[in-house]
Amino acid sequence: MTAITAFIISWVTVGIVQLPAESLMLGKKFAFTRNIVSFITAIIIAILTVFTIRLI
Repeated sequence: MTAITAFIISWVTVGIVQLPAESLMLGKKFAFTRNIVSFITAIIIAILTVFTIRLI
């Protein structure tokens, strides 16, 4: 369940396909930082989601 939740969240928030366009428009540092933070946040949210579902 954690892997499925992390996959869905990262699919929406982490953008490898639009990374070239995003780095041109917003800068490479911002684009890479946003993707790394989104990836880490997706894992944390997935763990918290599964933990919350188990409480219910």
